[in-house]
Amino acid sequence: MINQPQAGNTEKKVAMNDRLLGIFARDATNTIETINSIMSTSGEMSEEDLRKYVISVHGIKSALAYIGEPEMSAEALKLETAGRAEDMATINEQTPAFVAALQSLVDDIQSKQQPAATANVVEDKDFLAAQFAVIKMSAEDFDEDTVSMALSALKDKTWSEATNKLLEDISTALLHSDFDKIAEIASI
Repeated sequence: MINQPQAGNTEKKVAMNDRLLGIFARDATNTIETINSIMSTSGEMSEEDLRKYVISVHGIKSALAYIGEPEMSAEALKLETAGRAEDMATINEQTPAFVAALQSLVDDIQSKQQPAATANVVEDKDFLAAQFAVIKMSAEDFDEDTVSMALSALKDKTWSEATNKLLEDISTALLHSDFDKIAEIASI
């Protein structure tokens, strides 16, 4: 059984890296939509639907572990295993509670995020360049903690839409541990 996410736990994570959690929330929302679409089909799941289901719960399993939700990650593993074994009873019984808990986590994260104004922003180009240099070097060393700290430092400032897009792309790559992509983006 999945417990609902603890609000205090999410607050710590939001402070850690708001952008990364925003990326997670967007990806989790896509996963919820995919799983709900698959589960809404009447009758047995097709082979293709089962494949999509396994891919969806596998992907969110890793993301949940990364953001510090081990219990939900473990539940995703159970569902992934059930999907691979074509255990429809487990899938049908446990998926609704998992999706509800995942939606609750997404809602909690989104409620704590603050939109940033990006019109007429005067960017601190020197600070941005310095942090991008740190991110690039850290990514080349596979140092996710330092990349995350540099992203957190950058989030304390207001950036243009273009810069926010780069930061979002770095956060997405970090969520997937794609250090080559992080280094590439930070080299811009």
